[in-house]
Amino acid sequence: MTDKPIKRVQQVDQTISWLTKALLQLMQQMPYSKITISAVATRSGLSRRTFYRHFQSIDDLLDKAIETQVADIIATTKTARPHHFREVVTIFFTACVPQRDFCWRCKQTG
Repeated sequence: MTDKPIKRVQQVDQTISWLTKALLQLMQQMPYSKITISAVATRSGLSRRTFYRHFQSIDDLLDKAIETQVADIIATTKTARPHHFREVVTIFFTACVPQRDFCWRCKQTG
């Protein structure tokens, strides 16, 4: 048995993480409508070709970034005991606060 498929998945995950991080950084500096694939690739230290291996457009990358943020919030919320509603609400909003600026920028893209 080989570790090659596992390493490949890790490489893909790392690449997507770098591209997502680059997009989020650029969204803090400029309007979403001004962000280009070249800018994301340059910021991430990857090539446009690598970008296109994983995404068809900036919008696809934004969708992935949103999906990741939501998954993080849900994972954090799941740590609460379900029979304590107040705890669930507190954990949910605590998880959402760091995402506030990201959510605001996403709202402005629509």
